Amino acid sequence: MKNFVTSLLLLITVQVHGQYYQIIHVKGEISKTASGELLKPGDRLMEDEEITFKSPEAMAAALNPEKGRFIIRADSGQENTVDIIYILKSTITPVRGGMSTRAAGINNAFDLKVYFAEATYVWAGNEIFLPVSRSAFPLDESNYFFLRYQYKGEEINKKVGTEANALLMKQEDVFRVDDKEINPFDVSDYELFYYQSEAEESTLIAEIDFVLISQEVLGTVYKAFETTSKYPYNDVADMFSDMYGKCDPVQVRYNLQDK
Repeated sequence: MKNFVTSLLLLITVQVHGQYYQIIHVKGEISKTASGELLKPGDRLMEDEEITFKSPEAMAAALNPEKGRFIIRADSGQENTVDIIYILKSTITPVRGGMSTRAAGINNAFDLKVYFAEATYVWAGNEIFLPVSRSAFPLDESNYFFLRYQYKGEEINKKVGTEANALLMKQEDVFRVDDKEINPFDVSDYELFYYQSEAEESTLIAEIDFVLISQEVLGTVYKAFETTSKYPYNDVADMFSDMYGKCDPVQVRYNLQDK
């Protein structure tokens, strides 16, 4: 009898796990239709709950203890999905594994362009640390990379930091003008250049479409995968890649490790 009760409780637990999804990240605004409350990380939804997408391209990432990683998104076949009510289970699709960009060797300008500009680049965490070829891109006081962007109608040039012949972009440095912190959402039209002083020449390497994920959000999402996955850095990168563009698990790991 005791074994029967134990087995029954385990069965009930598995069934309950199979029905709910825990929200770990939200892009845009999605509401719980019954209460009108906006979804936020930490919320749990049953698969038969109704949700309403409140902004264009809104989506959310969710975990199910038994089934794994999912993206909640509206029907892509509909022209307008705003304010349409959906049953949760009709909106969930598995995260597409292997989408994230794995950093290969940056041996020339083409490699660097592909790395940053092939698709929207997800800058997840405070920094981007990217080793490059010394022969193609010597980095010193006379030879360096810089970012150019538009900020409130003004063209801003920001020298990119270096470390051991690697680019080292820091959000705290990039988004600072006249020694004052600026709102990254006021910035557009990113371009990466390489400057050589001997030739007095700046070469455009790539036009970049950045999506910025804060260090705090990155850490929160990582914790959701840390205890449930064998490869949490890859899972985080795959999830962000599915939602936004291209995310490099090497950069995810770099920003989460102790430096």
